[in-house]
Amino acid sequence: MLIVHGARDPKTKKVEQQILFTLYSKAEAKALLDGTTDVSLESLLQHEHPERSFDWRSLKAGIRKNLSVLPDTYESYESRALSGFRRDLVAFVRQLLLADAQSLLPAAKVLQENRHALEVLRDLAEWRIDTADQKPDEWNQDNAFYWRSAAQGKHVPPEAEEIAAGYLDEGKLDQAEAAFRLLIEAFPNYAEGWNYLGIVELRRDRPDRGLPHFERTIELGRTLFPTNIAKRNYWTDHRTRPYMRGLQNAAHSLIRLRRFAEARVLADRLENECGDDIAATSYRAAIFLNCEQWAPASEKALRLRELHPSEDFVAAFALFEVGAEHDARASFLHAALNHPQGARLVVGGRDKSGGRVEPDDHNAGVEILHMLPAYLEKPSRSSVKFFRELLEEPKIAHLIDEVEALRERWREPGADRGTFERLSELRTSRFARSVVDESFAAAPNGRTRTAPLSTIRLYRGLKEAHDPTRTSRPPGDGNNFTDCPFTALQYATGTKGCVLVVDVPDDHPRLREELWLNGSAKRFMITGPFDAFLVHTLRAQDLRAQIRRKGVVTLPTADKSNILRRYIAHLDRMVGRS
Repeated sequence: MLIVHGARDPKTKKVEQQILFTLYSKAEAKALLDGTTDVSLESLLQHEHPERSFDWRSLKAGIRKNLSVLPDTYESYESRALSGFRRDLVAFVRQLLLADAQSLLPAAKVLQENRHALEVLRDLAEWRIDTADQKPDEWNQDNAFYWRSAAQGKHVPPEAEEIAAGYLDEGKLDQAEAAFRLLIEAFPNYAEGWNYLGIVELRRDRPDRGLPHFERTIELGRTLFPTNIAKRNYWTDHRTRPYMRGLQNAAHSLIRLRRFAEARVLADRLENECGDDIAATSYRAAIFLNCEQWAPASEKALRLRELHPSEDFVAAFALFEVGAEHDARASFLHAALNHPQGARLVVGGRDKSGGRVEPDDHNAGVEILHMLPAYLEKPSRSSVKFFRELLEEPKIAHLIDEVEALRERWREPGADRGTFERLSELRTSRFARSVVDESFAAAPNGRTRTAPLSTIRLYRGLKEAHDPTRTSRPPGDGNNFTDCPFTALQYATGTKGCVLVVDVPDDHPRLREELWLNGSAKRFMITGPFDAFLVHTLRAQDLRAQIRRKGVVTLPTADKSNILRRYIAHLDRMVGRS
């Protein structure tokens, strides 16, 4: 008597019967109906087939109705459950002995092709032999019908996955690949095995070869749980794990391959379908930065900074690109104090680890390098130099050294609570911000002061070259300025247009704020001469070139203004050095 499940083949569209269990005798069937055995077949089948919904009332009614077709007893329960092992072992030994590499080159080729698989098999055999000497207890018993032995076989034993994953952790990629391929062939519904094969290819820096494995993980993983599962249950139902990991790793691979539009689609699926807004937000931040969409990149990364400090690397780069250098320093420092080795890896700083590799720390840097292929590909990227110089600042370098020393001390036996508390404090975003505010407030470029602390920077757009004599007006006359460089640039029309940059003391008696121009700019009036405050006279054409670049033209006014501020701050540094 068979317990079966009907399923429609996705290719042929025909309904096929899958045998879930076989009952061989009236005694066995009655044990199921009456519950007179210590082993519950209901629990066993539900565990082996979690994706199925068993209507045991109907099943038992059908068994009772057809009970007469079964013999009273069946004498070979043990043989039914265990004879397959001996049969397959003999078949394998026969093939192994016939593959005589010393006599036949084709046999030698077969052995070489399966070399790593045989090494894995040797390790598995040794492990099983080492654990074979067991004494009976309440956990390893089977019933008289050998239900536990007969019901198993659909899922990979967790300890086998641990052994295969162990090769991966040890960096034995060939053995890991061989192990997971064996497991996939032995257990066809093992979706996680395809995910591991993809990870092996990522470790080999071959995302193009890993992507098909992740796509297979998604395809197979989706069959392991009901189609109508609620979004809120994705995190609590372990059957969804292979599917979600496949989506995550496929998105990761697509980003490394610079297929950003496709990666964005998978990020949307992670959030909208699976409720995984954390992974989706992280991928979007990287995608936006690679595509030079600075504002959304910083917004997404900053949202995750407290949960994943390494996201502040992404935020720092994005903030730098819009001219928010002070905020960029704070973000980068927060990430660096959590991942010192990762920070040096990202910006090419001097390695001070002495050869000691902190896996999580190092991997955070590797992940950033992998996730920003388009952004970091330009050797002249000024942001990298900017943050490398930040790491070399004496105070910053001292703090990072302290973090690494505290991390080592905390691992020592008997480490005091104060070590942990200090390390935790150093790693907060609040601490990073306070350090940056204290160290760089008086020197916006980190090295030289560009303007007195009590000044306000203003901009004035002109249609023609600036004439200093025209600003020497009576005190009653005034000149309009704005605090928004993009707004000023809009007034600097024509081929001779220019933008004046002034740093005016905020308590200057001839400075007053006027009515708002718009939601992103303020209007100021300086009465009388202002050339004493003049810092730069900039050609409007040069400024317009900064905001007509790819990825910048469509940005909001605030972002364009920040880009102009960053460009002008760069000119400040050039003047300071000269």
